Amino acid sequence: MDKIVGRVVFDAISAEGRSMNQACECRKTIYMRHLLLQSKHYRILQKQFTEWQTVIGYSQGIIYGSKALLTEFFYFLECNDVKHIRSVQRELLTAYIKHIK
Repeated sequence: MDKIVGRVVFDAISAEGRSMNQACECRKTIYMRHLLLQSKHYRILQKQFTEWQTVIGYSQGIIYGSKALLTEFFYFLECNDVKHIRSVQRELLTAYIKHIK
């Protein structure tokens, strides 16, 4: 798994933001469970993260919940035209934090 995934998610706490109007217009009424990731890169990262959680012994409930949250985060990135996890900017992380509050 790419180490940057965990760092990006956890660094989101200290990010600075932009307005939510600029964030993710395409997510309005879609629930996490029904989100479909378009990016092969994000699908691979999600699969690797799930496999890592399985290997270290997380329960199926934790794995399921984490996958849903990670899917929502990746979907938010896709909606903001971020094609690769390394392209995430601090401002977008702050926008995501505001989005989930």
